[in-house]
Amino acid sequence: MSYKIYDIDNTSVQMVMVIKLNQLKKNGLPALTYAQFEEYIMSNIWNERVPTSLNEATNHIMHITTSDIINYLSKQAVIEGANAHIEDFKDIIGG
Repeated sequence: MSYKIYDIDNTSVQMVMVIKLNQLKKNGLPALTYAQFEEYIMSNIWNERVPTSLNEATNHIMHITTSDIINYLSKQAVIEGANAHIEDFKDIIGG
């Protein structure tokens, strides 16, 4: 018996991700990219264990809310800002 992995590299999972991504874009996140969505899923939903069935993967993906993504992107922005150098903000603060 072969063990099938239902992660972001699975074509069926990718189709579900595209459907959900389009839904999220229509519901207030028009600039959300596939890469950002993929990163959210891998680091927050499947960071410890990937699904063992397509049903489980679909369920996880379809239950992601706009608020979930906004919270994640906000945290990522704070982390990136904290790790940046002051020179990276020249265009914002002038100088």
